[in-house]
Amino acid sequence: MKSFFVASRRLTVPIVIGVAAAGWYDSWTIVGLAECGYTMGIVTLLIFVAPEAILRLPLAVIIGPHVRDKIPDWVVTVPDMMAYLYSKKVKLISAVTYIANLLYDSALLCAIAEVLKLVTGMPMLWSLAISAAAQSGADIKIAYSLMLSMGVSFSAVMVFAGMAAVAFFGDVAASPSEGFWALVFSVLPVGFRGLFVAALCAAVMSTVSSDWLLFATCAVNDIYRGFLRPQMSEASTVVGMRVAVVVFGVICTIGTMFWADGIANAWYYLGGFLFAMFFIPITCGLFYKKKSASGALWCIVYSAFMYVLWEFVLGCPFAVPSSLFVSVTGAVIYFIVCNATYKKESGGQLGSGAVE
Repeated sequence: MKSFFVASRRLTVPIVIGVAAAGWYDSWTIVGLAECGYTMGIVTLLIFVAPEAILRLPLAVIIGPHVRDKIPDWVVTVPDMMAYLYSKKVKLISAVTYIANLLYDSALLCAIAEVLKLVTGMPMLWSLAISAAAQSGADIKIAYSLMLSMGVSFSAVMVFAGMAAVAFFGDVAASPSEGFWALVFSVLPVGFRGLFVAALCAAVMSTVSSDWLLFATCAVNDIYRGFLRPQMSEASTVVGMRVAVVVFGVICTIGTMFWADGIANAWYYLGGFLFAMFFIPITCGLFYKKKSASGALWCIVYSAFMYVLWEFVLGCPFAVPSSLFVSVTGAVIYFIVCNATYKKESGGQLGSGAVE
């Protein structure tokens, strides 16, 4: 399973850069950021592109190298890390909730479907059907840092492209994405148009394929093998993951119906949801000495329910973003519960998930 999932941890720096960029940058980076540039203008650089790069720096220079060099070799997935840092209960809920990110991939597929519809005239439904690990911590630090600088430049270009689209086609386009594609097909020469469409498809599929592998791993390795059938062999696990990839692909394609009005909000909703649930338990689990399984469990459960309540039921009171409110209040809950339960659970701390 480790060979199938992380290439036996033998990736060199250039390949880590390619894999990370392929996984991180997708059709949202192209079409979604262009839509944001179309509707909000240059302020998108200040409220998203620059803060995103700054907030990802700790992953590149601290968290990534620490995980690779300090965490045991059997920890392969995020749920595995939750089991190592906390307990198997936290691993289970982490694996289940992470699969919610499937809806984000549905938004990515919408971008391919839309451009194929524009290019070929095919109905959207047919277009959707057609669309549908480093050697060391030092390598991760170098690769992620270089990739972040590349990503900031690319993201800025796409924001400016969206601004150009509203300048040229703002009066005639029915939606930001329609204006963006009108710009692409009117400004780029014929050969470059095809290259751009091919690049978009490649960007989407590189991200979607890696995400489907993550979802399949959570479902088969972390949940089914981890809790229901522990005696499952490595070979059977890989076969099950391949079947699960197909299943999640079908579900993802069906889920595109949620993004018919545009994909600009996909990262806001799904990215905010996952950030709110996992940022505190992961980062504090790595460095906070008084962490406890109860603290992580309560933080994740609270964050999942409160994000939905704050965003969709209450409508973000006082204009406070859901991810910000839930992360801050979730951190308060995490530290309170950890300090209340640390002494009781201190015998089952670091590494306990491997034994429980």
